[in-house]
Amino acid sequence: MAAKLLSWACIRNENGGLSPRPHYPSMPKYPKGVNVSFDEESKALFSVIGMTCTACAGSVEKAVKRLPGIKEAVVDVLNNRAQVIFYPAFVN
Repeated sequence: MAAKLLSWACIRNENGGLSPRPHYPSMPKYPKGVNVSFDEESKALFSVIGMTCTACAGSVEKAVKRLPGIKEAVVDVLNNRAQVIFYPAFVN
């Protein structure tokens, strides 16, 4: 799911340039009913294609951080990568 989200983070505007999506859907930060220690963390590295500027990287980072179970996300536009630290109990 994260890879799909990352590819949708920027859209083409009427001039043909890339611009961030104006609105992100709201969702709960952590699913209800799951009790788990926040000491368990995992790290994942994703390849992100299509980013051409820091605005795109910022949009991707913001979108990933809003997903449930995500502790931290850092997007590197120069190397086309995103590093995500997440809680495995919340993310599949």
